[in-house]
Amino acid sequence: AKVISDELKFCYRVIDDLLKPAHQDVAWVFYDLPAKDFDWAPAYYSIIKKPIALIPIQRKLKSGGHPDLAAFDADMQLMFRNCFTFNPPTRTYTLWAQP
Repeated sequence: AKVISDELKFCYRVIDDLLKPAHQDVAWVFYDLPAKDFDWAPAYYSIIKKPIALIPIQRKLKSGGHPDLAAFDADMQLMFRNCFTFNPPTRTYTLWAQP
């Protein structure tokens, strides 16, 4: 059996917590990548070169794609940077992504 480090256990707790219904009122916008059929999707995918979202981050974590906390944090930071890059500063989603 594979032993999971305390660092990765923390990552699992963070991602699982963010995906709980208790947080869906603000986290839902970060759950998954934008559907390619949204009218604004072509602009999003032309501006955002490395799209990432919570569910893909969770999948990557579960499949061993994050060897440590730093790799997990890099994906989480990328997700928020993508939000700040694509959305105006006053947009609700941008405000939700602020630390």
